[in-house]
Amino acid sequence: MPSATRPVEVRRVGLRLVAVHRGAVASARLRKPAIPLRDENGVAIEDALEFERGI
Repeated sequence: MPSATRPVEVRRVGLRLVAVHRGAVASARLRKPAIPLRDENGVAIEDALEFERGI
């Protein structure tokens, strides 16, 4: 799915962004080196997003 449509899809399924963990992907790559450096659009993957499902 193109990254431009992701916010719409996240809201559609009832998720809410509650935190951005800056730089978290770098430490995750130490455990799982298969995590790519860039997404399909060439944008660097650096931060982890935390979502909660609304009630």
